[in-house]
Amino acid sequence: MDHGRSGMAGSDNTDLSDPYSIFSIVVYELLSLYNDSVWSLRNHICGVEATRPQDPNYPLLHEIARHAIHVSETLSVALESIKALQQQQQVFSTKHFQGHNRWDGTHNHFQFQLRFLHGLLLRSESNKARIQNEITLAFHTAAQRDSRIQVRIGEEAKTETMAMKAIAVVTMTFLPATFVASIFSMSFFHFDPAESGKESFIVSDGFWMYWALAAPLSIATLGLWIFWDRRLGKKH
Repeated sequence: MDHGRSGMAGSDNTDLSDPYSIFSIVVYELLSLYNDSVWSLRNHICGVEATRPQDPNYPLLHEIARHAIHVSETLSVALESIKALQQQQQVFSTKHFQGHNRWDGTHNHFQFQLRFLHGLLLRSESNKARIQNEITLAFHTAAQRDSRIQVRIGEEAKTETMAMKAIAVVTMTFLPATFVASIFSMSFFHFDPAESGKESFIVSDGFWMYWALAAPLSIATLGLWIFWDRRLGKKH
């Protein structure tokens, strides 16, 4: 940067008799502004690269990228404009001073400005690439973090699904038997406290009817549920 500013000081040696010399003076001032703009963006990008927060500020990153694109565009246009000025100055000087190099100083100023501007353009293109790299890195880092969260959620959901299946199996195992028992009102057992003090617990002769109905009904219910669960799994 210091070399550029020392080169810009060369505008003090401009031959003002050359009509194009005023343009070289103006260009030196513009180069100073372009230089500050490019290095200011570079400082912002260095700040982003140094911190890299877990939750990136995407609007800020895109705003920096937008300015970097605009600066590169401005430098490209300026480069072409100075090339045209240099060519026109060369034609004008040759036409009026054939065989003399009186205004070669202005030509040399333009030549230095072109080299300096080309260096700024390369730096600006580097800024664009660096901020785009940071945007890409931030996006992929966030996507990777979200992917890990999704995997964790999936594992927890799988555990919850297994627990719900266990509850469903237990429910379907005992629910049919409970249903049958409610129909028969559990009249298969009779407790008889005898007057003599000897108690008796009597099981009805028809108790087999409970098992004859409850067992097949439970098996049929579980079988239907397993069939439905497997069929649903194949569809997904």
